[in-house]
Amino acid sequence: MIKLFKRLTVREVSMIVLSVLFTFLTVYLELEVPTYISTITELLQTPGTVLADLWEPGLKMLGLSFASLLSAIVVGFFAARIAASFTQSLRSDIFNRVLDYSQTEIKKFSIPSLLTRTTNDITQVQTLITMGLQVVTRGPIMAIWAMTKIIGKSENWLIAVLIAVLVNILMTVVLVTLAFPKQTVAQRLVDKLNSVTRESLTGIRVVRAYNAEDYQDEKFAAANDEVTRLNLFINRLMAIMNPVMMGISSGLTLAIYWIGAYLIQEAGLQERLPLFSDMVVFMSYAMQVVMGFLLMGALFIVLPRTIVSAGRINEVLDLHSSITSPEQPKAAAERKGEVVFRDVSFRYSKNSEAVIEHVSFTAKAGDTVAFIGSTGSGEIYSCQSHSSFLRCDRRRDSGRWCQCSGLPARRPTQ
Repeated sequence: MIKLFKRLTVREVSMIVLSVLFTFLTVYLELEVPTYISTITELLQTPGTVLADLWEPGLKMLGLSFASLLSAIVVGFFAARIAASFTQSLRSDIFNRVLDYSQTEIKKFSIPSLLTRTTNDITQVQTLITMGLQVVTRGPIMAIWAMTKIIGKSENWLIAVLIAVLVNILMTVVLVTLAFPKQTVAQRLVDKLNSVTRESLTGIRVVRAYNAEDYQDEKFAAANDEVTRLNLFINRLMAIMNPVMMGISSGLTLAIYWIGAYLIQEAGLQERLPLFSDMVVFMSYAMQVVMGFLLMGALFIVLPRTIVSAGRINEVLDLHSSITSPEQPKAAAERKGEVVFRDVSFRYSKNSEAVIEHVSFTAKAGDTVAFIGSTGSGEIYSCQSHSSFLRCDRRRDSGRWCQCSGLPARRPTQ
């Protein structure tokens, strides 16, 4: 994940810094609102207060809320721009890297997997960036800042908040523990689904010729059911978070009011009004603390799958083609000539058996050369090795007017 984010440009990093600064501003403005709630509460409890006395703190609250809204909009704008810009360059890098691949590298990943890595995996990273800058960054800032506001208040209220936070953390740990193993295999199942879909589309004539539509439907249904069951399991776990979070918030509200009612009842007449005002303000800050930890918990639900996707993307970007241009490439001849293969062999890896071995032939200008053989005898590999889609282990091909082995890596395909 960190290795992938090292590809961020200076402009994108600058926007991230601005986004974090505006997030600080948003949280600050939101945490200032309860201060004016306390002022209004005290004014309402004071005899002789008229409506005009409430205008000033009320307008200040309205101004803070509007400024907080504008700041949040700016954060959302930066998050969308950063995510779109970064993933656009990421898709371009993957596309250009795959263009350089030989058949060896393509078969290592498979075409369906490369499609998934270029689309779905990058979408996972884009979602994390957008969500992280808008939500996840805000969570710890809000939780820590709100905690500093309530420290020093009644210990009974503080204990209630700490219990709610611990329950929230416990819920997050349980959900992440259950969801993490499933999320690590999610992308492989998407690869499998893409593979079956591509097989049905590219081989549609063969499927119809052998009347195998039902077989392909069953094959697709099996792959689709695997993805469906996995997503249902993960989404059901995510669905548990909202009702549990509502229960924690409601329980904390009841606890604060119950403790506040007890403290107000035991206090003297002069202390009841400040206690009631403190209770209202503490309630607002306590909800901010719980919301902050909830936002942090959302990160751990999304993060595992994104880490897997980032690793899959890095695998593509880190793998270089086995076919490279020579240090001193030769210029291609303008005239057409003959192509001669002398003792050409090919294997996918050093430890594997040779796919083709000791192949020799001559293709003269204007001639049509046919490779005839039984299935698996290596006809396709012979063609691909000449076109430089494959790197031969032993290769001596030459021509009267051209020699493919000395050309730049892409030139033989043009």
